[in-house]
Amino acid sequence: MTPTWDSMYAMAVKYHSDPAKIASSALKMRERALAIDAGRRKMIVLTGPPPPLGPPPMPAGSSTKKKKDQVVGPQCTARTLEGRQCPFRAASGCGAFCKKHFSME
Repeated sequence: MTPTWDSMYAMAVKYHSDPAKIASSALKMRERALAIDAGRRKMIVLTGPPPPLGPPPMPAGSSTKKKKDQVVGPQCTARTLEGRQCPFRAASGCGAFCKKHFSME
């Protein structure tokens, strides 16, 4: 049975000096509690193993290979200790080296 304002007013007359205010407050409190409960997630009980999800969908226009970062502008001419070229771009005030490989000494 859903309580109405009249039924809450009848109960509040016995215990409070301002039953209309109590009935309105109690009804508003109940409506907000029901709204909060409706917004909560529900628990689902599985009777067996969950179904397989499968592979995630690929975004449109993408490939499976990773794209290497493209350096915009001049690239640092320094070599790493492993012999590879430095992957950073050259700093504007330092000439042909990045800020890591440029020294003022």
